[in-house]
Amino acid sequence: MSCNKLSKGLYDVITDLQLPTRPYQQDFEFEVSDPDRVFEFIEYYQNNDLDDYAKETLMCIIVDSANDCFAPYNENFGNRGKLEMILKELLLKEYNLHETTIIYFCLFDEEIEDEEDDCLFEITKFIRTIYAQANNKC
Repeated sequence: MSCNKLSKGLYDVITDLQLPTRPYQQDFEFEVSDPDRVFEFIEYYQNNDLDDYAKETLMCIIVDSANDCFAPYNENFGNRGKLEMILKELLLKEYNLHETTIIYFCLFDEEIEDEEDDCLFEITKFIRTIYAQANNKC
């Protein structure tokens, strides 16, 4: 990640949460996501005054971390219902700000054929329900 592109808010997020960075890092949000820290990330998002860029970036980290929480290999994650409730509330509350992240994880180019579809993110079906609700397509 190039330091000259950081907002003060995102710099604070990176520093406060001790997220690893490298010069000219690509896909930062996906590299630093961590299912073991998803609730820590959410708490930081909820309790700090962040600029829009920092909110967008942190929400992408949160959603990608949640995606890993929902993965079959993370079968010990027992807070899916709580996590879904919090994510739904946060994403709908600031839908316009997070629409790009929501659409990315919706994977609209992919059809959901069955529960074991490897072409989807683990969180795709859940995120599609948020998209549908926000766009009155329920």
